[in-house]
Amino acid sequence: MIEQQLSMELELFFEEPAMGTEMLSITLPYPQRPFTAPLIPDHGIYWHSGREQQRLITLGEVWSITLNGDHRFQQASQALEQLQKRWIHLDPEACDHLPRLFFQYAFSQHDPMQQEWQGFPNTLLQLPQLQLINHRAHQFITLSHPIDSTPREQILDHWHRELDALERLFDSPVVQKSISAHSPPRQHQPAPLKAAIDAIQQQEVEKIVLGQAEQQPLTTPISLYPALQRMERHTPKGVQLLYSTPQKQWIAAPPEQLLRKNGTQIETEALAGTVPRGNNPEEEQTLGARLLSDSKLQHEHQLVIDFIEQQLHPLCTQLEKEQPTRVHKLEHVQHLLTSFQGELKHDHSLFGLIEALHQSPAICGTPKSTSFSWLQQHHNSNRGYYCGGAGWITPEGDGTIDVLLRCALIDPEQVTFYAGAGLVADSDAEEEQAEIALKIESMVQTLIQP
Repeated sequence: MIEQQLSMELELFFEEPAMGTEMLSITLPYPQRPFTAPLIPDHGIYWHSGREQQRLITLGEVWSITLNGDHRFQQASQALEQLQKRWIHLDPEACDHLPRLFFQYAFSQHDPMQQEWQGFPNTLLQLPQLQLINHRAHQFITLSHPIDSTPREQILDHWHRELDALERLFDSPVVQKSISAHSPPRQHQPAPLKAAIDAIQQQEVEKIVLGQAEQQPLTTPISLYPALQRMERHTPKGVQLLYSTPQKQWIAAPPEQLLRKNGTQIETEALAGTVPRGNNPEEEQTLGARLLSDSKLQHEHQLVIDFIEQQLHPLCTQLEKEQPTRVHKLEHVQHLLTSFQGELKHDHSLFGLIEALHQSPAICGTPKSTSFSWLQQHHNSNRGYYCGGAGWITPEGDGTIDVLLRCALIDPEQVTFYAGAGLVADSDAEEEQAEIALKIESMVQTLIQP
């Protein structure tokens, strides 16, 4: 049925093609298969947002640009502007749904993406060939293709292959990977943490966020399907991401929204200050009270609030901060969280807003330039996508970007887990190392839990 609709729409378009069109997208309802659980593509993206009640899977790619360097966000904005001028989106059944581009970027604009990150671009803006979305129980599928000298029949053939691949995903058994059966985590030495704390106490910088990686070999089977299900169950209002290539899989459960933009309306979050979850209700209450009263944790959180206000106030006619700060509970840890809502003075580029908010005190330190320079000097700035961001952007330039934390990279030989801790003057290196170990442990259990 959907193949016939695509053929008809293509035929109508080619009867009177719009001048200057180089990219065509067609969106149609997709009631055939209920998309209500994770799908694991061999080469594509799976995304679920409980907050937005949305699932999305993509297959293939018809347009992309890879970037790096100091101007990567500006160049991404310019690339989207150029694509918009020659891109037509057809919505013949009035689905009221726009196609999305996927955007993902590394923590450092200078990261060469080496070692386990080999093969991943520093920054990627991509239009998939097929994208299936389930949004609040309504399903839509969008097929895209360049409109150049490619015959109509060949475009249809490409789309039929992607539709067949999607059907196979719905019908395929759970894909298995391998991972060690919870070998004890490597004991990191707190020396790098102590060095950072020393730099802060010597007033070289006010806050530094250090990242660490924990690698485990692949030996016994594990499935990404139940891992994504566990992520969804543990954070039902959160986000789960799987970025899959034939060689590697990048899986994340971002706890923090960097930015949501809809026209001139924006939302963002300050997430900083961490304590463990309690083992019983009394301990949980005690730890939550500490989170809301501890001066060190409050200071750490306030630095992120101040940064957001400093970056966004000049761009907004109003910027409202949630009062009071609340506790955000995850499976193994809990954080201080403050939400913001703002009205932009004019419709700023989403990419410019990302640049303004990226490398915040929650993932880098403060002052931003000084803390980032310290991380570069101490070989802690090249983190791949960990502490970077990812999300979806419409042709109109609206979208949502999340901070890439709670994540792991899976390749044929090993799994690498990533976590970090924010350090201020009165931080204790041993306590911060324990916090990092707890964050890594939560991700290990998510992937290997039977």
